[in-house]
Amino acid sequence: MKTPILVSIFLITLWCGVDARCRYRGQCITIGGHAKPCPVDIEAQPLVEGLSIEESEEIVNILANRCPVFVYDDEGNRKPNNEILTCCDHLQIRKMTEDLSLAETVLGRCPSCFRNFARHVCEMNCSPEQSRFVDVYTETAADSTIYVNEIDYRLHESFMLGAHSACSGVIIPQTGLPAINMMCGNAVVCDAEAWFGFMGDTSQNPLAPVQVNFLKWPTEEDSMHERAIRCNETTGSDLPCSCVDCAEMCPIGTEPVIPEICTVLNVNCISFSVGITFFVISVTIFILLTLSEYRRMRNGQVKSAEPTDVSKFIKFFQVLFAKIGGFSASHPAIIIMFMTWIIFGMFFGAVSLNLTSNPIELWSGPESRSRQELNYFNSRFGPFYRAAQVFMQFNGLESFEVDNTTYGPAFRIEAVRELVELEQAIINIGREDGGVTLEEVCFAPLRPRGGEKRLDQCVSMSVSVYLGEDIDNINENTYLGRIQNCLNNYLALNCQASWGGGAEPLISLGGFDGDDVLGADTLLINFPIANFMLEEDLVPVLEWEQKFIDLMHDYVANKKPDFVDISFGAERSIEDEIRRITTVVSILSLDYKRASQNRLDVFCCVQKKILDDEDPLNSDTPYQSVTQRLMEPYSKFILNWKDEPSPSCNRGGLASYSGSVNYELDSEGRATVYDTNFMAYHIALSTSQDFISAVKNAYEISDSITAAIKKHTDMDVEVFPYSVFYVYFAQYLTMWGDTFSSLGYCLIGALVINLLASGFNILTTFAVIFTAIMIVINMMGVMYIWNIPLNPVSCVNLIVSIGIAVEFCSHIAYAFATSKRPSSERVEDAIRKVGSTIITGITLTNIPIVVLAFSYTEVIEVFFFRMFFSLVILGFLHGMIFFPVLLSYLNNLKNK
Repeated sequence: MKTPILVSIFLITLWCGVDARCRYRGQCITIGGHAKPCPVDIEAQPLVEGLSIEESEEIVNILANRCPVFVYDDEGNRKPNNEILTCCDHLQIRKMTEDLSLAETVLGRCPSCFRNFARHVCEMNCSPEQSRFVDVYTETAADSTIYVNEIDYRLHESFMLGAHSACSGVIIPQTGLPAINMMCGNAVVCDAEAWFGFMGDTSQNPLAPVQVNFLKWPTEEDSMHERAIRCNETTGSDLPCSCVDCAEMCPIGTEPVIPEICTVLNVNCISFSVGITFFVISVTIFILLTLSEYRRMRNGQVKSAEPTDVSKFIKFFQVLFAKIGGFSASHPAIIIMFMTWIIFGMFFGAVSLNLTSNPIELWSGPESRSRQELNYFNSRFGPFYRAAQVFMQFNGLESFEVDNTTYGPAFRIEAVRELVELEQAIINIGREDGGVTLEEVCFAPLRPRGGEKRLDQCVSMSVSVYLGEDIDNINENTYLGRIQNCLNNYLALNCQASWGGGAEPLISLGGFDGDDVLGADTLLINFPIANFMLEEDLVPVLEWEQKFIDLMHDYVANKKPDFVDISFGAERSIEDEIRRITTVVSILSLDYKRASQNRLDVFCCVQKKILDDEDPLNSDTPYQSVTQRLMEPYSKFILNWKDEPSPSCNRGGLASYSGSVNYELDSEGRATVYDTNFMAYHIALSTSQDFISAVKNAYEISDSITAAIKKHTDMDVEVFPYSVFYVYFAQYLTMWGDTFSSLGYCLIGALVINLLASGFNILTTFAVIFTAIMIVINMMGVMYIWNIPLNPVSCVNLIVSIGIAVEFCSHIAYAFATSKRPSSERVEDAIRKVGSTIITGITLTNIPIVVLAFSYTEVIEVFFFRMFFSLVILGFLHGMIFFPVLLSYLNNLKNK
């Protein structure tokens, strides 16, 4: 049995050796900008044949860098130059190196991935055994030159799958998407066959010089079957792939332990403990009161103590205010004149009154960490871009089905046409009246520094990009296929916008469930607008945004089809709304009714005719134009320090990195770097808790990086995260601590004031503060039951609740402390004196807030009606029922 096997192996080896010839070599002709190789049937030739010594050394070094397998033997020793046999000549090697450099900018983040990619290119072009796995098809040019126009390249399936696996985790930092997605055309799934297929497809890949058919081959003897390097392996002096690009390189940490929820009898331990504590305290108080009453009945009625004189402190204020009142009554003219001048003098302060309309100033303190980091980033790298957006929801259209695929209303041809027409109208803003145009204010990251401002440089993101931003391309028979191809891979070359980028589907379509983009019912138009630090630089931007808002109002009122609902927003919308907001809720209510009846703003008796809509806020009122910003990681450019993007530098350049380094050049041209930034990504954030967790995790990661750098180097470096929403949500990280500290300070203040007002009556003051604490605790319970979240607004309301709680109790406490009746009758006397005042005053005065329950604004309904209504009810119950009872018991204890 051994002899036939040995003979078979010998015959296979002999056959391979005899058939191992070259199928093509050199370059014959250039067609369409691509050099076409020459068909041959020869053995591998010496690479340096006919070259000078210097050129030979250069070519061999290039080959050693890109295709070391042909330059070094199995033991790692370099072969003599004249013994290097290849099926490619020096011109092919130079062209191959140029092409590999393009791929290296995308895949070079992971050396193992790029080595596999380079290996299959080297084997196809230069392998001495080329004929074993390559077949060629020739054509004849007009000048009778025969050239290779198509190649069959047999790759063993293990290599194809291994190379794809090593590269599948490599990402493009600018997009956060897999790098191979850029090299898969419009494939739905970028698997190994789609990846290799696109690279050799001249109909999709404009960089492919000839059609290469990559054939997934099952047998080794007639295929290129080299072993693909795994992403966690290294070759030569290459560094390993990073954890970001290779999951196998990530350190294996301990799996986070999910804390067990402590329960007792299926009740949360905290709730159980609070309940037990409350029960024990209640039973203890009941027992003590029972024993006290028993002793009183056994020993007989305790004689009521005689009322004591009011304290000197209270008496001082009584005398002081009595004299002020007497003087005012005796000299009314002087007092009125004097107070009038004081009031008018105070009016002059309104001259310098500044209305704060900047949301950042409203939602963050100037000394907060997020605000300081925002200011630092803006001063070094420029502010985040502005946004002008339109949301088109096609509620009047139905879903439809094509080739067993269901499409949402947003994909109907009339919806797409309406989108393109509206987008063109926005693009044409300012062209007829000579005002500010889009190209003057748009965000244009690919515009050369100081270069001409052109419209095709402006970033825009919408479905129209997939159709070439031309309404003439909306063909009923082809438009749907073009859109779906681009949804599969919006980075494909045929899906790029005129400005050089693609339109992310998740910010171009909306109204779909999960990942079912094809079920969308909403189309979006996004125009990022340049932003500036100085107000004078923002003047043209604000002018264009105002024209954009005016255009959208006119479109909604006069041009909008019935099948679409429109919402829109610009950066200035929030500030405009804050500037015009009315402080009186009733006026807002009347204004809403006016808008509902289509009446003019000033001449409210005049009713105009406009297109009907379900809600006037969706028609011509400015309420709808409130910006909902998309948090996309673009940064404004400042310094043009990188090369502009080109085929040889498609990963870096002006758009991505020009504003990422803040440096200065000295007199000798040497750079001193002060600040740098790099991009990272959050997952899709939708709820408030998502945003809060994102800020918290970002701070933890950046603090960890800072600590690691300082630990392992001598540099004083600080790393901090920045995103536009941090300044709004960072305050929630300390919300509980801030709330309790604020409540504590307020209680201390209330304690001091009540001590003074009660003439340092400790028991009365204790009763007031204890009741106020109970009201605040009950308010927190109401917040939980009524789904009122803890945020700055509700925190302020809790602080206000202390003041209102004291208001309910302090009048009774003062009347109690100054009562002349016997001690057993002082509580009764206090309620008789001020009880009606409390009911008709603070209680009934706040009852009208019930109308806020019918508010169209959820913020008002939740944080004002629910909280203030609960506060009034709780304050009344505690102030008029609990507090007098508590005072009576404390008074009895004092007497005893």
